[in-house]
Parts: sequence; C-alpha cells; structure tokens
Amino acid sequence: MIIDVYADVVFLVNFGINTVVMVLVNALGRRAAKLWRLGLGGAFSALLYVLLLFSPLRWMLNEFTSFAILAPGVVVAFSFGGWRRFLINLGLAYISAFALGGLVLVIMNLTGGQGLSTANFATVHATPLNLAVAAALSLVMVKFAKRYIADKALDKQIFCCISVIVGEQAVQFRALVDTGMTLTEPIGQNPVIISEVGAIAHILPKAIRNLFLQGLQDDLEAVTKAFGEAGWQSKFRLIPFRAIGQQNGVMLGFRPDMVKVDGEMVQSAIVAICDFDLSINDEYGGLINPMLYNKKQEAQNAENSKKNYT
Repeated sequence: MIIDVYADVVFLVNFGINTVVMVLVNALGRRAAKLWRLGLGGAFSALLYVLLLFSPLRWMLNEFTSFAILAPGVVVAFSFGGWRRFLINLGLAYISAFALGGLVLVIMNLTGGQGLSTANFATVHATPLNLAVAAALSLVMVKFAKRYIADKALDKQIFCCISVIVGEQAVQFRALVDTGMTLTEPIGQNPVIISEVGAIAHILPKAIRNLFLQGLQDDLEAVTKAFGEAGWQSKFRLIPFRAIGQQNGVMLGFRPDMVKVDGEMVQSAIVAICDFDLSINDEYGGLINPMLYNKKQEAQNAENSKKNYT
C-alpha cells in the first residue's frame, strides 16, 4: 500500500502540536516567553522534522530522534540559559508532549478514531478537531494545576503587613517574606522591600507616578528630573538586581521616613518599585527581605522580655 505524505501537512501538524507543547512549558515553568517566540520554537522543530523526513537520512527517524528534534525548538523558544534551565525546560516539554499525545489517543478512542505514530514527539495522527480539543484540555488542566499548587504553596508561606510612611502620608500592603531574597541597597547595604507600583502609588509624588505611567522608569534623565521635581533627591536610590533571564537590571527605589512590619518599626529599609505583578492571584503586593522580618521578630521579643521583666 502506498501512502502519500505531503510536506506542508506534516509541517503544519507538527508546528501546531509543538507550539502547544511550548505554551504548556511556558505555563508550567512560569516562563515569560512571548507567543511569537513559542511559535518560532514550534516551527523550528517542525521544520527539522520535515527536512529529516524528506532527506536520505529519513531512516534515522525513530522515537529517540523524534524527541531529540524537540530540543532545538526549546532553545529557540526559551533561549539556552544554562544547562540546568535548559534541562528543566526540555523535561517539561517531554512531559507535556506525552500528556498531549495521551489526551489525543483517549479522545480518538472515545470518538472511534484510529491513530498512527507520525508527529515528531511520538503523538498520533489525528483530526484537527481532536488535536484542538486535546490542546484545550491540556491548557485547562495546567491552569487548574497551577492554581492548586499556588494555593498549597501559599499555605506554607509567611506574610506580613508593611506600612510605608513618607511625611504625613502612609500606605499599607501585604508582603511575602521571600527567604531567597538577599537584595540590599548598594550604598548603605540596607535591606530592600520590593513593592508593586500600584501598592504605593498613593504616597508617590505625581512626577514619579508619571514615570511608570509613561514607561520612562528606565530613562535616567527623566528619572532624575522627576525625583528633582518631587523634592525626593535625597530619598532617590537605584537598586541593581539579577533575575532569571535578565543578568543585570535596575529598579527605582526610595528611602521612606518610616517602615513598619506588622506594626513594629524597622530601621534603614529601602523600598524598590516594580512595574509588574509579583503575585499571580493578587495574594500580595510586595516582597520583603527576611532580614527585615527577623528584625521585627527581634523587636517583638525584646518588647516581650521588657514586659515580662517589669
């Protein structure tokens, strides 16, 4: 029996499936890759599969090479980022591929279809409808899994109430005690509280709020002018940081007149302003260096000791 195989059909099927896999990796790994990068990664792996299928080396196609072809697409979609990050992304891609392929098989069995191994990550040859249903189910399952994991993780995390006071104005917001954060202000080595701009907008002068509204927070000239107009020259701080996918970054910050952690005043704290959401579910609006939380605990212990003594 002769089976006609069309390169464009093979490419489009693999492109669609690979792109869904990249989207799942992006969600499971909490990456921040743009959709066009995910699509480019899916297209790259699909193109490699087609080139190998219609070349004299097509005899090399098997389960191992089909999975290996997925690796370059992962690099294109998420960049390499070191061996640890690459292997995590690749592992998530393989898990997603198996899960998606399994869902397609289940759907085809329920609808009376027959599957053939054709895709470059050992999924099945199915109708576009079956693939679309499987992709949708995968994304829904990931969404609920992320919410469940996030809720369980929040149960084990420590939160506190932060009060930031400047002059006669004050704001309060909930912050997560980030045990992995060691961020300090470089000049005085003071511990840092990271706050979403919306959480402290009430106490920010208009000129500084406008920096974030206009997207000028990375323009040093505009930043200097805004802090000067606000009369916050002495409060102004630049706080360098490192994050995944960004080797060197700088956040704007300021030194408030007073900071309280759960009602206890702490000394020498710097507030850094970020223009992105820190919590997926809006559970908190800031991150606090554990040094400050420990200082609060020490202050409470000292106060309790004083009361017991008297």
